[in-house]
Amino acid sequence: TMEAEYMALSDASREALARKQFGQELKVRSSSSPITILSDNQSALDIAENPANYRKAKHIDIRYHAIRHYLRNDLITVDYVPTNAQAA
Repeated sequence: TMEAEYMALSDASREALARKQFGQELKVRSSSSPITILSDNQSALDIAENPANYRKAKHIDIRYHAIRHYLRNDLITVDYVPTNAQAA
């Protein structure tokens, strides 16, 4: 469902940013470019990128909306990948 995909997208973005920061602390990775998170759910991407669609996701816990903050601050980018094009 859209809710599960949106929550997974948010969790993936937090995990990616934590790993990026860890790499920077170890001086293994110093890239400042945004991390790209891929998703096959267009509804979840739409809610993440467009807060006007918030009415569809009012019941989702506020912590999952952190992805909007990451997008606004160019820490991550999100992109669509069709299900049949996924490597997994």
